[in-house]
Amino acid sequence: GKLNANAKVTGTAEAPAVDGHVEIHNGGFQTYKYESLIADVDYVGRRATVDATLTQTPAEKITVTGSAPMSLFQRTEGTAHVAAAAGDEIDLHIKSTALGLGIVQGFTNQVANVAGTLEADVRVSGSGADPHVQGHVDIRNGAFGIPLGGVSYTGLNTRIDLTPDLVKIQSFRILDENGAALNISGELAVHEKSLGAVNIRLDSDDFEIIDNEVGDVGIDSSIRVTGELRRPKIEGQVRIEAGRIEVDRLLTFFYDPYATESIPEVVSAERSVDGSGSAEEATKAALQRAAGSAPPPVAIPKPAPEPAPSGGLFDALALDINLVMPDNVVLRGKGIRPGGPTSAALGDINITIGGDMQVRKVPGDQVRLVGTVRTVRGTYEFQGRRFDLQRDGQIRFVGENEINPFLDIRATRIIPNTGVEARIHVTGTAQAPELELTSNPPLDESDILALIVFNRPVNELGTGERSSLAATAGGIATGFIAAPLGESIGRALDLDLFEITTTTEEGDFGAGITLGQQVGDRAFLRLRQQFGERTVSEFMIEYQLARFLRLEGTAAPQTSGSANRITQRRVERAGIDLIFFFSY
Repeated sequence: GKLNANAKVTGTAEAPAVDGHVEIHNGGFQTYKYESLIADVDYVGRRATVDATLTQTPAEKITVTGSAPMSLFQRTEGTAHVAAAAGDEIDLHIKSTALGLGIVQGFTNQVANVAGTLEADVRVSGSGADPHVQGHVDIRNGAFGIPLGGVSYTGLNTRIDLTPDLVKIQSFRILDENGAALNISGELAVHEKSLGAVNIRLDSDDFEIIDNEVGDVGIDSSIRVTGELRRPKIEGQVRIEAGRIEVDRLLTFFYDPYATESIPEVVSAERSVDGSGSAEEATKAALQRAAGSAPPPVAIPKPAPEPAPSGGLFDALALDINLVMPDNVVLRGKGIRPGGPTSAALGDINITIGGDMQVRKVPGDQVRLVGTVRTVRGTYEFQGRRFDLQRDGQIRFVGENEINPFLDIRATRIIPNTGVEARIHVTGTAQAPELELTSNPPLDESDILALIVFNRPVNELGTGERSSLAATAGGIATGFIAAPLGESIGRALDLDLFEITTTTEEGDFGAGITLGQQVGDRAFLRLRQQFGERTVSEFMIEYQLARFLRLEGTAAPQTSGSANRITQRRVERAGIDLIFFFSY
């Protein structure tokens, strides 16, 4: 907008007097636009007099007139009534015509398409330390949308009554797109510029809170907010009337696709020698760099002091909500990747669940979940094969510090043309799930996996199919602790060494396969394939030259994931060791 302003300052530095005038025409803030803002402000004797008018349109205005002491803007302590002394009285009047609610969009981008009107008539009296508000605020035909949830609400009609010590909400009603209502009523105590005791009730019947590509969820609720606003207590029940959640899309909100650590500079031996002047100096420099980068020596940890409460609103919150899912919540998703877009996909799901959960929190503590979610029906695609979930599988929350539920889920599949029923049993926790493969009639785990993937047992697979089976086992390891499966496949493939790991050498999340075979009585060959942010293929040979002398050679080209090969360097690692062994 366009600003015009003038001011006259007189008096002394200790007691200035200001006479000012401000005009803004065709102004705006973010998406909110207004026609003009005109204000006259006088300040003398630590008291301000104001006469301001905000004109949104020729028919929509809000005015603020009167005077107030500067003590109104100072923080005070205490809860007792403070009478106004001479010169400390507040006399302000705020009045508006029916203003468009679009003004809200000037202060937040969390709502859109705001419509409706707001009309206020409020008087502020009392003292600077203990102001009293009296009047009302009317909202008519309110409507707005929440882009994040993909929902829109209408029918917002309410009257908020303001009394010197109480804010009353007679009936605050919102309708969703299907006409279902959310009703809010209650009161809030106010005193000495502070918000005190609160008593608010929220009730809804199949009220829609999500309706977009992430899901479609409607709830029945009966919730009470009591206590003080600085220390609120929320309790009641939320019942999911109907729900569908797209798990794969929901997980994308929690992905972090960017690396937070830079790749260390690669320095060759030749560059180290050239830059140091001699081999001895280069060796000393290398040892110093290694010492600097090595982890500090482990000391006996001292008991950590209890952290002090943050003092924020959430820290002071008490929560006790009963969440009921009456066997009607559908979880769907394709290629679910809990570890992020570069992690292994754990399959496709279409599951109906139910359960009864308690969401609890005491002041100064974190949110804890207690209860059990049950599987009702559904399917799970594992390695491109569909399994039927058995009823009454469990996801059990026990109120731990970290939300990491225990799993007990079973699924079955009839292998075509064999009569074999393959069974998957997932146990452990959500962060460290364990996978067990069984069958009827009983078979070895490697045979079960081969039947799932190829519809044939291991002994009927060709060479290429056996290699594919090993790779499949590695993919499973990215999401599950599968050491027994690795041992079973190692025996089936007739390998001396077959290991499946779920972490890298640095402890990061990523699958790995190690294959080893003794060749003759002197040589041992080993191949390790590591997946993760940087892919490593390591080849190693051990050869017994003599009874006391052994040669070890390794070669490991290391590359980044396929998505980052252009922007990250390729690192070649190779080495030969001669190992002497003496016993005396």
